[in-house]
Amino acid sequence: MSYGRVPYYIRSDGDTLYFGIETSVPEEQINAFLFKILLVGRRDELARRLRDGQQAWVGQADQAWIDRQVDDLLRQLMKGESPCLT
Repeated sequence: MSYGRVPYYIRSDGDTLYFGIETSVPEEQINAFLFKILLVGRRDELARRLRDGQQAWVGQADQAWIDRQVDDLLRQLMKGESPCLT
């Protein structure tokens, strides 16, 4: 599976995320990192990363398409709200 477009091309083989040609990170480490920042209440960092990622995509894709893909939970996080994550 691949995500993004040039210059933000990311692909996965199911075990590793490849960022471009030279950089790769095991998906297990990515997943652990994301879970940890959510678990320890660093939602402000997660929200910032989501906003930064969205900003990178705005110039790459149709904004209406992006808006349709973002669900309510992510919208709340990106606005700085603290949704209940049960």
